[in-house]
Amino acid sequence: MTLIDEFVNLLDRNENEESYQQFLEKHTELIPTGSFLLNHFTHFSLAFSQMHIHSTYISDFFIISKSSAKWHFIFIELEKPNANLFNKDGSYSSSLNKGIAQINDWRQYFSEIVNQESFKKNPVINKIVNYNNLYRNPFLFKYILVIGRRKFLENNDQLQRWSSLNQDPDLNVMTYDSLYESLNQKSKRYLCHVKKEYLYIDNEHVLDSDKKLGIPLFTNTDCNRIRIKQSFYDEVCQLEKQHKSLKVLSEYGFLGENTEAKLERLKNNIYT
Repeated sequence: MTLIDEFVNLLDRNENEESYQQFLEKHTELIPTGSFLLNHFTHFSLAFSQMHIHSTYISDFFIISKSSAKWHFIFIELEKPNANLFNKDGSYSSSLNKGIAQINDWRQYFSEIVNQESFKKNPVINKIVNYNNLYRNPFLFKYILVIGRRKFLENNDQLQRWSSLNQDPDLNVMTYDSLYESLNQKSKRYLCHVKKEYLYIDNEHVLDSDKKLGIPLFTNTDCNRIRIKQSFYDEVCQLEKQHKSLKVLSEYGFLGENTEAKLERLKNNIYT
């Protein structure tokens, strides 16, 4: 069974929202980006799960995208795939209104500059965006709502109203069907979460795309706020040995400049 078949089978069942969250956490290439990816795509290939916006709000997923000129902070809300999108009279369903209201709460919160700055100063976020003077670039806050299935858009009026939701340049509303379209063009990411000022990488192994050129998150930071699993650390050490023997990367090592110091920091930050 292909990944698409497995996902569609799950969508066809009336599971709780946690089931869909867990499936996307396992298959990170399905996590949506909407139209918000910039030319450097997903920053450091990180997909944050259950990202705290502040004490009240939690985004199901959060990703960062950057260009040389600006940043996009992208917050993702998941509603159920079997949720109706419209009522019989053409008005938004209660589920769609609920999802939009959640996004609007986040937007209202980030409409305050002080709240934007507070989020940016989170020790983990600050660490991964504050390099090469890129922290000075503009930060734009974007939002994605995933809800329902395309089959619930039953007529032209509904399709038109659905399309009008995406006229907002800061918001993408999409059905779950959109997540698996063009899947062969989408890449896996490191699933991570933030806890007590540390970035926890949940993956057991290094992504295939990083095995030859190094892990951008590690090569561009000092690794002192990163926690990884033992199997991940062992693989990084093995890749560093291969680099030394084959000299396939820069003179600095698999983790960039100060590779040995970074390996020691990571060794002390292994979690189970």
